Amino acid sequence: MANRTKIYSHLGQKIKELRISKELTQKELASKLCKSESTVRMWELGNSEPDINTLKLLSNIFNVSVSYLIGETDEQKSPSNEELKVALFGGDSEVTDEMWDEVMRYAKYIKEKYSKKT
Repeated sequence: MANRTKIYSHLGQKIKELRISKELTQKELASKLCKSESTVRMWELGNSEPDINTLKLLSNIFNVSVSYLIGETDEQKSPSNEELKVALFGGDSEVTDEMWDEVMRYAKYIKEKYSKKT
């Protein structure tokens, strides 16, 4: 139970930091999420946590990844497909849809290959 409370607290701190950085009040954030102000307050205090759908909404509102919100990464946002294309192919070449689809198929293959080993 103590570990879960720690997770709640971390998530609550992130929500509060991001809310303040966007200059939103608890009431304004609650309104955007169709939640009550007291619900947002409970999250920020670490007394409860948002469900997965609300986490997705929060990530969109704050323009961060869900992984960042829950403390799995310090990177606020996952790289976009365009950023990945530049990283993989360099910035000076055209990446066709066919090339990108092949990269995604290979990534899926590797993921499945290694998930079967565990």
